[in-house]
Amino acid sequence: MEARDADGSVRGSYSYIDPNGNVVKMQYWDDGSGFHAAGNNLPVAVHQTPDYTPEVKAARENHLRLYEAALEALKAAAVNEEKEKDDSGYIDSSNYEAGDY
Repeated sequence: MEARDADGSVRGSYSYIDPNGNVVKMQYWDDGSGFHAAGNNLPVAVHQTPDYTPEVKAARENHLRLYEAALEALKAAAVNEEKEKDDSGYIDSSNYEAGDY
């Protein structure tokens, strides 16, 4: 069975018996954002958190620590840069020795 609306939306369904004797029921629709289908024979995604080895867990934790340290350093550098700007928005270069940039 299929129905079409004036806006171009399509909805429909069908069923059949698969080779194993199971009744398969499908529904489909296109609401303007693309074709969609649902049915009792489609696989369902199961979200599983990976079981990491101890070495991978340690590497991930180390990476997170390094990332957080780099983020804090960037935030601190941004604060220091704002402090060095004069009222016109330019960085005051008198705080730096020649070649220290």
